[in-house]
Amino acid sequence: MIEVQNINYSINKRQLLSQVSFNFSSGKLLAIMGANGAGKSTLLKVLSKELPYQEGKVRLAHRNLNTYRSDELAQIRAVLVQQNTLAFEFKVDDLVMMGRYPHFTSRPNAQDRAIVEYCLNQTGIAHLANRTVHTLSGGEQQRVYLAKVMAQLLDYESLFDKNYRSEQPKYLFLDEPVTGLDLFHQQQLLTTVKELTHKGFCVVAILHDLNLAMQFADSVLLLKKGKIVDYGVTQKVLQPDAIHETFGIQVKLFQDSQLDYPFIIPFQENIYHKTARICQV
Repeated sequence: MIEVQNINYSINKRQLLSQVSFNFSSGKLLAIMGANGAGKSTLLKVLSKELPYQEGKVRLAHRNLNTYRSDELAQIRAVLVQQNTLAFEFKVDDLVMMGRYPHFTSRPNAQDRAIVEYCLNQTGIAHLANRTVHTLSGGEQQRVYLAKVMAQLLDYESLFDKNYRSEQPKYLFLDEPVTGLDLFHQQQLLTTVKELTHKGFCVVAILHDLNLAMQFADSVLLLKKGKIVDYGVTQKVLQPDAIHETFGIQVKLFQDSQLDYPFIIPFQENIYHKTARICQV
């Protein structure tokens, strides 16, 4: 479980997060959404302990985030960032194995290797295992890093038991994970991530696509200028009024009989009218 109470964060007197509070349970996927500059990445960095919050409290598994040692946190929390930079050339399977580093001291054992193989297969990159990461496309690299963070958190037992849930809480934070992916691999990645919630993972992802959030997220947190606009069950939050307040755009929701969730379509004419008014000024 993640518990966030009255988080504030500012840089150079600019308030990036203001009185942010929410609780979120394990076994679910939370989408953080908002316009550019809303504070999404800042919030994710605070939750993952990359940034120190200046006021308030963050608790993971009912424990204050600041009390975790880095080695403790590395075994239960993994982060997939927007951009990754490698100083050296690594083969794909070697990079994914790095996700297991918090779990062994000298060399990986058979279970570590089995977890890496499983993650390569789950992310659809097993055929790239012997390629160097630099030779891959951006979308392929994104899947490599997803495999790495999965390897960091998965228990060996979960590879064989679909109903297995780790006794130790696991937290996965994803910063715009589908950036650079085509439609097929967007669906594949989020389906893979969603399956991790069935293993008890608490997943928090920054998403920009409202329809992907509607399809995959259990809950949505809408941010605007560092403040929460709305938070709750996805279909209750992603409604026209809240979307308009957050993004400044009108939308309509449509239901298809073959889907158990609505899809969202913006009013394109409003964009054209707004652009026309700006051009006239």
